[in-house]
Amino acid sequence: MRNNLIPSRFSIILISLICYFLPVILFTGYGASYLSTDRRWWIFSIGLLMAMGGTAALFGLLCRWSDELKRYLKNEERQIKATLQSLSEKATSQPSVNQDNSYKQELQDKIVEWQSIQTKLNQDIADRDSALQTYSQEQEVYQNKILMLSKEFANYKNQSEQQIEQQNNVIIECQKTIAEQRVNIEKQLQHIANLENKERDLHYEIKALLQYTTIEQPSEQPEEPKKAAPTISKKAEALFMSASNVSSPQSASTQLKRCIDIAMKITGSHHIGSHGMRSELPVDNYALDLRRLCDSLRVENGSVVVLYSQKENKLLFANNRVKDALGWAPDKFTQSFHEILLNGQEEWKKGLGQLAIQSEARFPVTFKTKAGTDQMMQCHLGLVNAGIFRNHIVGVLYT
Repeated sequence: MRNNLIPSRFSIILISLICYFLPVILFTGYGASYLSTDRRWWIFSIGLLMAMGGTAALFGLLCRWSDELKRYLKNEERQIKATLQSLSEKATSQPSVNQDNSYKQELQDKIVEWQSIQTKLNQDIADRDSALQTYSQEQEVYQNKILMLSKEFANYKNQSEQQIEQQNNVIIECQKTIAEQRVNIEKQLQHIANLENKERDLHYEIKALLQYTTIEQPSEQPEEPKKAAPTISKKAEALFMSASNVSSPQSASTQLKRCIDIAMKITGSHHIGSHGMRSELPVDNYALDLRRLCDSLRVENGSVVVLYSQKENKLLFANNRVKDALGWAPDKFTQSFHEILLNGQEEWKKGLGQLAIQSEARFPVTFKTKAGTDQMMQCHLGLVNAGIFRNHIVGVLYT
């Protein structure tokens, strides 16, 4: 039956080629080569119909082949079952004695083997129990040691914390003591610096008084008064020239240049005293130099002379002529300069701006007098270009 199935398969493939593909190919090729378009479609339709018929024949052959296959499989299944049944009956019908004896011997051997294995297991269990007991005893010993060490560590920790706390208290006390000593040292250094400043101021005042006394002192040679007259110092001549009132732009410019020269010639003050204990302390000599410049400008009495700092944006000095011109004391005029200049702020700022491109700025400015009235004054400003008062502004005011 199996041998008959194989040719049937090839026959089915051959039939499918003949009944399905060949009609379509032949009729299509014939119609495309020799017939018109309408007849081509007609021939193609006939080919399709024949292919459909071939499909039906092929389907019938396949159904027949599947039925034969099913019958073949059923017969094979019946034969296999019969063979298995006969073999099982032969095996269960006559058991042999030799096999029973072999089975008994194998069973006894297995029992002996299992007994030996059980004995070994019991021995292993006993050994493990003894080892476990030993391990538990050692664990108890270790736990006792751990408890003792933890107690010792707790005691050591408490002692260390107490020692650290004591050391911290000592450090805090030392820091407080150091801070107090530092404050005291700073106070002493400040006091020493103040004393040194006072000492320098006193030296300068004594020196200035001695110079003024030398200028005003009469000649000590009465026998030759005519020869002593021409020996008037240059400073006395400056005092005499400054006594004349400024009333014109030319005289104001002359006085302004003289004041700027005085500011440029002021040199920095040096530490007065010997190479003593505190000669290395840093001292700010600006106040002393400013005082020297103010004393030199105070002599200029021809007009109101002022000194202005662009960096600090405030007036530093005004001579005594401001009291005659506006009624204000020099100190009050210096302190309240911007309030007194309230109506002339824009004029003053414009004049300061002119110094960026000119060496001298001239402009009118309005001040408020002590009586409450407005006073128009002519102002000449000049910039100090050298010396320790560089970039300071000197001004001359007149009516």
